[in-house]
Amino acid sequence: MYVVKCGSSNVLYMPGDKDKSLLSGEFETKVNEVGSADFLIPYQNPGINWIIKKRTIVEIVEQDKNGNIEHIPFRGVANNDGINLDTCRSISLDGVGVFLNDSIFPAYDFPGDFEKDA
Repeated sequence: MYVVKCGSSNVLYMPGDKDKSLLSGEFETKVNEVGSADFLIPYQNPGINWIIKKRTIVEIVEQDKNGNIEHIPFRGVANNDGINLDTCRSISLDGVGVFLNDSIFPAYDFPGDFEKDA
């Protein structure tokens, strides 16, 4: 069973809970790539305003029948959101590896005497 969490403890989606529901959703993970997730949050969901673009970390957690976390297949941040005409909010997430694309570090060129310095 998958549970969608916003931050460390706020639950956006819990199977069987009518208040914490999503209209649709999917996530995709790839080897050596960032990964992505998209879902629609209805206005009845209490967590509709919990997600702040480029700040809030959203986790998709796989749990066993007892509620114990088995593993976290996806963790990401919102890169795009919008309000649809059918009274829901659409969220697009990029995996946390997208932070590496946003960071600014100059390329480093190792000097020829690197072996002597080490």
